[in-house]
Amino acid sequence: MKIALILSGILATLAMVAPSLVALGFVFFIIPGLVLLAAPTVFAYLAVTMAIRWSLPYESNVLKTAIGFVGALVAGSVVMVSWNFTEVAKYESCLLPDVAAIKPIKLSGNVLIQRKNAIVGPESEFCDYLCTAILDLPDVKSVTVDYKRNTAAFKLVSAKQCSGPGLLPFEPGNILDNDPAAKTLPELIGSEQKKAAKNSIEAGWALRLAKDERLIAQPSVSADQADWIVRIVDQKKRGKVKIRRVEIVDSNDTVQLRKSHVSYNVPARLFFFGFDANSITEMDSSGRFQVGKYNLRTDNNIPQLELEPTLLSAIKIPLPNFNPHNMRDLQGEIQRTLDDPDATIVELELVRRWMATFFCDVAEEDFPLVAKVVADERIKDITESMKLICHKHETPAIFWSAFAKRILMKHSTVEDRFWYARKLASMPPGTFAKPQEVHWEIWNDKYLVRQAAPFIECLADLGPEAGTSALLEAMENALELGHWSKRCKSIDAIRAGFERLGPGAAEAAPRIKQLMGYQRSPIMNSYNDRKAWEAVLARMEAVTN
Repeated sequence: MKIALILSGILATLAMVAPSLVALGFVFFIIPGLVLLAAPTVFAYLAVTMAIRWSLPYESNVLKTAIGFVGALVAGSVVMVSWNFTEVAKYESCLLPDVAAIKPIKLSGNVLIQRKNAIVGPESEFCDYLCTAILDLPDVKSVTVDYKRNTAAFKLVSAKQCSGPGLLPFEPGNILDNDPAAKTLPELIGSEQKKAAKNSIEAGWALRLAKDERLIAQPSVSADQADWIVRIVDQKKRGKVKIRRVEIVDSNDTVQLRKSHVSYNVPARLFFFGFDANSITEMDSSGRFQVGKYNLRTDNNIPQLELEPTLLSAIKIPLPNFNPHNMRDLQGEIQRTLDDPDATIVELELVRRWMATFFCDVAEEDFPLVAKVVADERIKDITESMKLICHKHETPAIFWSAFAKRILMKHSTVEDRFWYARKLASMPPGTFAKPQEVHWEIWNDKYLVRQAAPFIECLADLGPEAGTSALLEAMENALELGHWSKRCKSIDAIRAGFERLGPGAAEAAPRIKQLMGYQRSPIMNSYNDRKAWEAVLARMEAVTN
């Protein structure tokens, strides 16, 4: 008995401390995996059996062992049954009977959407594809969206009721991912077709909200004032009852639709240690042991409930408008707006909305129009859209002038200028061999060029003589900045420029050596900086030596 207790204790300790051994045991030999899996449970029962055995007055070891083992089983069962009863009651308290909609539900008036699962960003993102789909229903007056404790309300009005550009819905094209009716359409089979259809929906809303209609914010409607309440619950936190539920309630507090899927891991009725493979993550591939549990759920044949599709299938909504001409029409409007010096705020806002429709999939034939947008000083706050557009592409040469103009614009932020400068610096060497006036304006403005520091590297494109002279001048400008944190980006760009020039910048080597020789060198701040400058110097002096 003692030997079995010691051996099981050693194996249990190994399994608990290094649960990855259990997984390895199953992968390579199976039987060692089973032994390690059972070891913690065996040790627990043997330990309790031994404790009971020592307290018994009988002389027979066999009898004491038998009584001790039965006592261990009873103790484990009593503890677990009590715990199981409590946790099953918690699961059952979350159950609600399903209610099927007899016919498609026709929403009207003021609709409240309660989403208890969402993590959202700015208030402008509250009106998503679900909000726009419900707002588009003919009898709906407004939609209030309640994300946890954040609330926003929206309404569609005529352009005459709103002089400004109004709001822009957040990615309304995502309706195609959730509308069951749209999923069955043959023209949407394939990722490229769906992407084009999503862009078409985005463009359609942009055109619509720039012409006869506006999306505006309005005071939120509370639950007791709403004509309809749509609830979407998705609670999936570890250790809690997992609930996925869709519910539609009318103004009389009558449930017209309810679909639920409830799942919970409750303790087993007999004590044992189980191995939780679901706890394996990218950071930890070992898994972990826990008290044995089993899963209770409302329907064993349904792993989870699709929330938004279930909701949309019960609501009478029209198919999304993914007219293939929407994007072409939008581009035509953009072109006319850019060519019109007297374009209105609403028309200029349409340009920003067009930029937002690309989301990383801009076609090469659209680059000239995008460049024209970037170069137009009237169009503000487009850097985030440009980051998405340029995400998958090397910076096209067509942007070499537009990005420089964006750097010069007064409304551009320091972060914007640095990003555009970095994209300019990423263009192929030689791009700026014959720079335009806008490029010289940046280089010659010693304050502006510090904000657009990466663009300093492109001075190397001027050639060995002019480039070396310009880079040395830029270095003297950078040295005027007292603190290293203020000049480090300029110094890095200057070093990259000298690296581009290589032997052609040999005349600058003495000045660089001089600056490197100072006890507190103004062009270095770490060992890595020194090694980088030494590598550049070696390249610059490769021919002369």
